[in-house]
Amino acid sequence: MIETIKTWIEDASTIVIHRHKEPDYDALGSQWGLKYLIEDNYPDKTVYVCGANNQFNALPPMDTPDDAVFDRALGIVLDVSQTHRVDDDRVFKTPRKIVIDHHQNDSDFADLFYHQPSAIAAAEVIALMAQSLGWKITQRSAHALMLGIISDSGRFLYKGVDHHTFKAASQLMETGLDLNAIYESLYVDTVAYKRLRGYGLSQFKVLPSGVAVLKNKASVKTEYGVSEFSVSRGLVNVMAQVEGVDIWVNLTETDDGHILGELRSRKLPVNDVAKHYGGGGHTLAAGCILNSWTEAEALIKELEGKLT
Repeated sequence: MIETIKTWIEDASTIVIHRHKEPDYDALGSQWGLKYLIEDNYPDKTVYVCGANNQFNALPPMDTPDDAVFDRALGIVLDVSQTHRVDDDRVFKTPRKIVIDHHQNDSDFADLFYHQPSAIAAAEVIALMAQSLGWKITQRSAHALMLGIISDSGRFLYKGVDHHTFKAASQLMETGLDLNAIYESLYVDTVAYKRLRGYGLSQFKVLPSGVAVLKNKASVKTEYGVSEFSVSRGLVNVMAQVEGVDIWVNLTETDDGHILGELRSRKLPVNDVAKHYGGGGHTLAAGCILNSWTEAEALIKELEGKLT
């Protein structure tokens, strides 16, 4: 299949690369890594990375192509496979759409779906694809992809890291990456985020079942001067590695009254519960959007049911 991906890229003069809403560094690193790979190996191509700008500053701002670009471009969507989670729906106007993802969801719009659910990160998939195709990997593409691999693997600590992960990382390191600079860009926090983590550590509760729960009102982001993403994705793992906690969930109210659910587990699958509420993800790390706090309570009950 990667040979077909290569052929489609070679056939296209213009390429737009998209990812999921509320991006993390795997989504962004995959986007920029693939953009740089294509530009470095096919300098005649015009490549745009698309989606809303965000709070992450270790990579450049998003490109802003005109609407007309999409009518003739090859669309590539990374780190997401479901229509409702794609950022910038202009990609659906493209004549051909490639989806490259590592989550445990099928695609509902791909013309070509390269699915690698055993990979720890989409950036790992892109790095290994580049190596297999014999593409030149420069330091700028390696930097972006390593950001994705390190962040989505939790510094190579999460279950799912395997020899393929280290093979990808090893090849990227051969470009002369400054690994300390990458770690600093990922893990040096603002004062506001440090204080937010203090809030999270003080507010989560451990239920008798062994499920830990953190519930955040929409006002939390304003109170601490941070983004919604920082509250939702950023706080879920304050409940990780807590004695007696096997499953943990972070529930964050949005301004429009929905609840962002981030589900995590030591060993038991939680992606099935996320899928029940229209979400998905990995076996031990998944997410969904809930319609109300009542629905959030029902989700908690389902998670507790896994431990009884």
